[in-house]
This record gives sequence, C-alpha cells and structure tokens, in this order.
Amino acid sequence: MPAAATKPETDLTPNRLLVGVITLICFAAAAGMWSLGYSKQQTLAFAGFIRVGIFMAAFWFALPSKSRFAAWKGLSPWVIVCIAVAVFAIPRLKFSIPIVIGMLVLGAFIKPKKKREKKTIQTTTTPKDQT
Repeated sequence: MPAAATKPETDLTPNRLLVGVITLICFAAAAGMWSLGYSKQQTLAFAGFIRVGIFMAAFWFALPSKSRFAAWKGLSPWVIVCIAVAVFAIPRLKFSIPIVIGMLVLGAFIKPKKKREKKTIQTTTTPKDQT
C-alpha cells in the first residue's frame, strides 16, 4: 500500500529570484531587438518587453527579502491614496489641472453655512428654604 498522499505545500508568495530573472529576460530581449534592429511590425513587441521589464523591476524592488519587510508595509492609507491619485493625474495634466483649479475656486466660495446658535431664555431659580 502506498503511503497516504500528502497535499504538496504551495507557497503563493512571489518568488523574488523568479521575478528578477523575468525582469532580466525582458530587458535582454528588448536590448537584443534594439541592437539588431526591429521592423515596424516588431515595435509592439519591443515596447512590450520594455514595459513589462520596468514593471517587473519595480515589483522586484517592492518584494520582501530576507533582511527587510515588503516596501509597502509601512505605508499609511493616505500615502497610498496620494500615490494612486498621482498615478492617474500626472499623465493627464492638461485635463486635470483645470479640474483641480475649478475645485479649489469652488471650495473657496462654497463653504458650509455656520450654524446659528439658538437663543435660549435662561431662568434663574432660587433655592427653597429648607425648614
């Protein structure tokens, strides 16, 4: 009888070495295409290798290593929101700058109304004699 089959342990954490190798392969392929020359039809592949290589390199830097935690471990939620807004706003500066200026102008003029305090009539009571 065979021994009881054990479920193989699967580690779903990204392998830092594998990410680094994929990065180097992408950059090597792009460098090879650039040095050997590429046709107009191969431009898409060349651009793809460069973009995937850059993304994988950034991912490799962010992954945890044996001596340090993941790069995003110490970030607050506000920093993550600011980074996300910057990622979407910076490439669209021609479009986003007028929107931001408009919102600042609106924010300067449209403010919440101050709550008016209700006037209350204060009555004074005198303590009764305790006899």
